[in-house]
Amino acid sequence: MEEPRSERAVRGTILRQLVCPVHGVHIVCKVTQSGANGPKTELRTVPLAWVNEIGQLGIGKDAPRKAVHGWSVLRAPGASSRRHVFSVLAYRVNSGKAGQTWTEPLQLKHGMYVGLFGGGMGTRKRSKTAFVERVKVRFSHFEIAFEETLPEYRRINVHNLSRHLDPPLRWVRHPQLIVDDLPSDLNNIEVEIGVESASGAGIRWGGRSLPCRVPSGVSSRFECPLCPVLRSVGVGKVEIRWLSPKAPRALCFNVRFKETDKTEWKSVVEGGFGLIATDFVAWQSRWIPLTQGLRVSAFGDFDGRKASAPATAVIVSIDKHTLDVEFEPSIDQFYFGSLSDGDASPVSSVGQPPVQAVPFEWVEAVWARDGTRGVPLRNHADHNALLSVDEARPMRYSVRLEGEQSPLSGVQADSCWAGHADASLTYPIEPGSQHCMSVHVSAVTVQGLRTQVRHDFCVRVLTEDGWTNWSPPNSFMVPRIEYHQEELVEERQGNAFYKADLLPLALFKDHARCLETITRSLDGERLEKLQKLLQRSVLTGKHYDHEKSRLIVDMQGPIRTGLRKPAETLVEIRDLVSRRASLNHRDQATGRTPLTYACEYNAPPLLIEGLLTCRADIDSANDLRRTGLCIAASGGHSRIIASLLAHRADPTLVSLQRETALMCCKTDPKIFPDLALRMVECRRLLVAERVPWETFEAIVESTSDLGVQEKAGKIISIIFPGGTDKMFVQNPDGSKRIARHDKLRLWEQICDCGSNDEMNRRGKLCADLMLPQIHAAASPDTKSENCSRLGRYLLLSGVAGFCLSELHVAAGSILESIEHKLIELRSSLTSLMTLQPNRAESIHGIAKRWQIFNGRPLHQWHAHGNLPWLGEHNMIGAFEALVGSTAIVDVESFCTWVGELNARLNAGCSKPALGTWDERLPDLFWGDVYTRFLLGEAQRAAPLFHKVAEHLISGLDNITYKAAPNKAYQRVVKKQADYASSALLVLHEALDLMPGKFSCALRADLDGRLIPGTSSSPEGAILVISYYSPKSSLSAAVQITRAAASDPSRKAPVLVFLLASNSKCMSALSAAAAAREELRQVGADAVALQPQFPTVIRKVLTTALADAWMQFKPDAVWTDSTSTEFRTTFTSEDRLVMFELRKCRTGNTDDLMCAGGLLDMVRGSIVCETEEDIIEVYRRAMDLCAESDKVEVVRVKNGFHTPGAGGYCDLKLFLLLAADAGKDTVYHIGELQVHLNSFLHMKRFSHLPYVIDRGDFDQD
Repeated sequence: MEEPRSERAVRGTILRQLVCPVHGVHIVCKVTQSGANGPKTELRTVPLAWVNEIGQLGIGKDAPRKAVHGWSVLRAPGASSRRHVFSVLAYRVNSGKAGQTWTEPLQLKHGMYVGLFGGGMGTRKRSKTAFVERVKVRFSHFEIAFEETLPEYRRINVHNLSRHLDPPLRWVRHPQLIVDDLPSDLNNIEVEIGVESASGAGIRWGGRSLPCRVPSGVSSRFECPLCPVLRSVGVGKVEIRWLSPKAPRALCFNVRFKETDKTEWKSVVEGGFGLIATDFVAWQSRWIPLTQGLRVSAFGDFDGRKASAPATAVIVSIDKHTLDVEFEPSIDQFYFGSLSDGDASPVSSVGQPPVQAVPFEWVEAVWARDGTRGVPLRNHADHNALLSVDEARPMRYSVRLEGEQSPLSGVQADSCWAGHADASLTYPIEPGSQHCMSVHVSAVTVQGLRTQVRHDFCVRVLTEDGWTNWSPPNSFMVPRIEYHQEELVEERQGNAFYKADLLPLALFKDHARCLETITRSLDGERLEKLQKLLQRSVLTGKHYDHEKSRLIVDMQGPIRTGLRKPAETLVEIRDLVSRRASLNHRDQATGRTPLTYACEYNAPPLLIEGLLTCRADIDSANDLRRTGLCIAASGGHSRIIASLLAHRADPTLVSLQRETALMCCKTDPKIFPDLALRMVECRRLLVAERVPWETFEAIVESTSDLGVQEKAGKIISIIFPGGTDKMFVQNPDGSKRIARHDKLRLWEQICDCGSNDEMNRRGKLCADLMLPQIHAAASPDTKSENCSRLGRYLLLSGVAGFCLSELHVAAGSILESIEHKLIELRSSLTSLMTLQPNRAESIHGIAKRWQIFNGRPLHQWHAHGNLPWLGEHNMIGAFEALVGSTAIVDVESFCTWVGELNARLNAGCSKPALGTWDERLPDLFWGDVYTRFLLGEAQRAAPLFHKVAEHLISGLDNITYKAAPNKAYQRVVKKQADYASSALLVLHEALDLMPGKFSCALRADLDGRLIPGTSSSPEGAILVISYYSPKSSLSAAVQITRAAASDPSRKAPVLVFLLASNSKCMSALSAAAAAREELRQVGADAVALQPQFPTVIRKVLTTALADAWMQFKPDAVWTDSTSTEFRTTFTSEDRLVMFELRKCRTGNTDDLMCAGGLLDMVRGSIVCETEEDIIEVYRRAMDLCAESDKVEVVRVKNGFHTPGAGGYCDLKLFLLLAADAGKDTVYHIGELQVHLNSFLHMKRFSHLPYVIDRGDFDQD
């Protein structure tokens, strides 16, 4: 790379001042205009450009005038004073055979008549006549005769120089010219400057200057800086620090870098970017330390805002974030003609006070003391450095800056450098001793570096004798994108339940002690950071006193002790509320609220009314999501139910046990007679406003002859008499449910009907009603909103469970018909199918350098990095991470979430044991915490993602963007199994969903780690899990299998399950006959192979288990040998909970992060009209770079090349967000869908059958 040179100042003498004819000359005219009181004459100043005609001097205003086509401004010959220095000449063009020529010029003088156009003089359609009074000229530049290059030590005051010029000038600005960056081969130069005339006569060159010697070469007298010290400060950002001697004085620095495996160096220029020599002006790569007295080009403060143009200033003082600079006044305008000398006064070009404090960012250039131009180097200061002997190399010294704990990495000074830096240094330095010297420490930050790539950096310095050599390079691997992780704190155990106090305290909703535990564990800086984040909840909402809130629901509190004195109790509660107690506070391990507590203990209606009057949430619920209405119904408290219903309590809410208030009100004949009577009254109240089943059945029967759309409209009008605007609402977890306006409450009508036969009859009736509605809702020909609404209502009411196979057949049929139409649309495409030649999916950019994580090339782990708190199960670290990601906003929300986890463990029990510690809670917490963390990260990333997407289509016509809501929690926890490791899926099926069939599992890939089963029965088989690759041996699996098979006490077979190491090994796995035989020889009773589709793992396990038992006991009868599926009674919620628990029990902490395989938690859609629009969006997106744009495409899925399920085609761009702006730092991967409008029109018909087909409404 050609090395940039320092500019040398070439000075000369001003011969004359020149002007720009159009912008620099004005004329003062006498203009006469008619008015109400007669003609009026006034003086006006107009630009020369407004003069379009000119007449002869003294002829009169009626004489003919000539059109003006051009102007020339010349210095009057022989002029010796400032007056009448210039002649302003007018030209016109004559056209002839020889072409266009200029006529003789006519000088503009006092007394001439001119014709004027333009604003201020009237309309532009006709000319005004004016009389020339005088000419007004503004200087624009100088004609300079260059003579010599002045030595650095000589200074010539500009005012002294001006007195020697002819004519003498009163004000002169910058009587010098700086020639930047002369080529290295020019050792002597001569300068010649020309002026181009406005007349078009070409350039008039002045005289040639005297020869000027240009210093060149590299200084060999002084040592270069030490090799730089490097550290990462952001995505693709590296801070470069270097040490240089204080003498000789450093004028400026150059910093350069290159990728280690490449040869081309790049210079660090203004802004911290790296550019090759041909892409920038050399002065932009010169970093000049800011010191007092240097001249800078800076923007001033103009009326409280940044000025529009920079001006020259001198640094007065330097503060931490600002500079005090003194702006220099400049002469912009001079007057000639009849003006007096007093009229020609200088005007400041800055227009503000001369001394100002300006930010560093407002300085655009700085000049060193030798005239070298460069960019400001902010970080440059004196520092003490401690030199100590390197024991391995006695003549080399390690360097440590005073105040730092360890020596500078990769930096060593030799005796020569140390001697130049400090002449007082004596040799040798004794081992074990240190020498302190004062040095300059400078730093710049370079950005845009490729992550996970090694770079070399070096520095050099310009002194008064020239440039030094480049410093020895220092190599640095730019780290991958990931969050900075704090060191894990040591947690204390002061309880009998768990290794850390925070989890049990959160379960029992002890907010104060939770905060105390966190405060005790964190140091000052981390605690202060966490407290600032927790303040968000205080600033964004009303802050409550937790202790006073707990008192309301305490066993010794007013509700429990004051049931017989409701009036006095209500007064006490109101007093607590006035002192910031919350009536919606969830307390204790049950998560009870004041209202649910009052309903549980059958409080008097007066107390219930009082709580509601004080704004208690009428639908507040405990951890099991049982509302006060549910609790009152289960206790037979009819008076409370009547009061709650009068205040519009919602009877449609469903608890975690899938029960409404009516379903909680059970009429068991074994209960006491008086309780049975109360239950009957409660049920009467709860169904009072409900449409009876008989009415609904009669309406369905009466509409059998109507069309599908008419039937849907009539039935909906009965179910929702208030209209269809609010048929569905969103749950707190993001899932949809039926709104409270439902008058039919179909879920109750089906499930709470008294017998299974009646339930099946009602379910079948609704199923027959639903299937035609689904067809009509998804048909492009009969698309009906009412059919869609009724179909979704029936699905959310659980009707799918009564026609599951027929429903999936119908959905598949609809999708197939839509697929045919999409295929026709695709056949008309011309270019989108080859957007990525020969492939539908590809990894791009930074993702090509990523390692595989948990079997996946793309995972949210690649964005956020390692999470030590997750792998080490550190509660304090988890709390910090959840708060930082906004997944929780305060201690109260954390405790509420822990309580809900405990309730999920008990939801499947007939008598849930709320209020007690469940030993499975820690595993469920760690199984669920990463999902919560990711959802919080998605919430933070969404605004930035949508902003990037909108910017991507800016300026493009007929292209729209729609931000989609983030993926809901319920959808994430169901979808995460699709991204789980093969070992996790096998363990979940074998040990959780096939209870008793396997006693344990042994993982050969984890050194034989034992994974206990849910059943301790010794009759269960032993499962050995191993990964297979043609290039690796099965020695671990063989050894573990042999040990398990040779155990004389075993009572069950050994089954080996081989998994493919990666997708490329799947085909080799099916042909692994030798591996199977080897395992059988060492004692395996059966060997199962990983199936291609995870959904058939259960079938593979069942078949292999039957073979294993037959091999282990040939004479035994295997009753399950013909079964393809074990019958279980697990509900979908049971399976979700068991999967979360299993994630924590596989022996591999990476399995805790299977939810990170979802890359569409943040998403949005761009809709284009043409193929060219999609191609342009694709081109723009592929130009993004994470290191410089903070966003980059990491994967492309071209559905136009290979359509997705159902034949739909779109373009999916997976964007890595890498914003590292301090507290707003967020690293996340989101999905940007690019649709073609013609395809999107068809997609809206396929959505309902699509969600049916993927199993969203499958019930157990």
